[in-house]
Amino acid sequence: MHVMQITTGQTDPDGVLLYAAEAARRLAACGHRVSMLTPPDGWISSQLSGTRVRLVAPSLDKWPLGELRRVRDDLRRHAVDVIHTHGGRAHTFGVLLRRLYGIPCVAHAHRNRQHLHWAANDHVIAVSEATRQFHMWTNLVLPTRITTVHNPVDTHRYCRQSPTRIADFRNALQVPAEAPLIGVLGMVRRGKGQRFAVEAMPAILRAFPQTRLLIVGAQEASYAEQVRHRAAQLGIANQVCWVDHRDDAATVLSALDVCLVPSLEEPFGFVAPEALACGTPVVASRVGGLRETIQHNQTGLLVQPRSATELAEGTIRLLRDRAFAHQSAAEGARWVQRQLAPRQHFQQVTHILAEAAGTLDTLSEAPSVA
Repeated sequence: MHVMQITTGQTDPDGVLLYAAEAARRLAACGHRVSMLTPPDGWISSQLSGTRVRLVAPSLDKWPLGELRRVRDDLRRHAVDVIHTHGGRAHTFGVLLRRLYGIPCVAHAHRNRQHLHWAANDHVIAVSEATRQFHMWTNLVLPTRITTVHNPVDTHRYCRQSPTRIADFRNALQVPAEAPLIGVLGMVRRGKGQRFAVEAMPAILRAFPQTRLLIVGAQEASYAEQVRHRAAQLGIANQVCWVDHRDDAATVLSALDVCLVPSLEEPFGFVAPEALACGTPVVASRVGGLRETIQHNQTGLLVQPRSATELAEGTIRLLRDRAFAHQSAAEGARWVQRQLAPRQHFQQVTHILAEAAGTLDTLSEAPSVA
């Protein structure tokens, strides 16, 4: 089977781009032909250059008919069986190719957005049951044309790091070994709710005065400035450590005593299960896919979104009751290994792509997904 992935041209990696790159690598590794339609100056191109994935470079800023025809000719020349799209403009581009030229298209719903194009795909893959429900109710996708496949977590990459590596990371932040370290990972933007982690800090500091809050991720400048200003207003700016995006997320997560996921909306939410895989307890907002990856009082704690009070109470509970904290993280790690294994995930995705392409009868000839 020949799959063409289509992504947008972002220069900063997010969960969507990380997933698309991994999907391309996995499909290629198990013997499928894979092309990636993505701008040449984007993050995806830098990651897949030199691999078995064939890179195709259009401009996704504007889609004149001539560009659609050029891509159509490329698809036909290389005998592409199915398109797999990731991200807003990519979804629209895929649907146009399907509608104009009859090329099967599967859209991966990484986010909950209202658009007319969703119902025009051969199939939609939703990253959570909450996302599946959203697209059925809001975007009128037929139940027979949408399937929930939870995102995968690579537990070889996301696992507990060595005490030495953890100590080195904390030392680099100048956080004493005895000081509780809590943190929020992800793009610093309004939807991720870093402000509420900052507003939870005064209560946490009253219970654990040495606590440090770590905020990790590329920053949306205006929102990051608001969060910094709020920390200064509360008199806790010196207890907040800011770190740009890092490639060693497993080390960061392993170094935390509690991982906070105070998102306002989260179709899936990679950070919560990745933290659990690293053995770190989680307090997360009761929204979207987080309600499926975190089982309250079993694999972590769920709190009301926008509630700094509940976020503080959950964090204090985990810092006080270390036995429960370790138990919940361990149970969460087992759940991630059972339910979010990459091999199982990509087998499901490959089956959906092959069904849309009409190549299910030849799927057994390909090697199993790595």
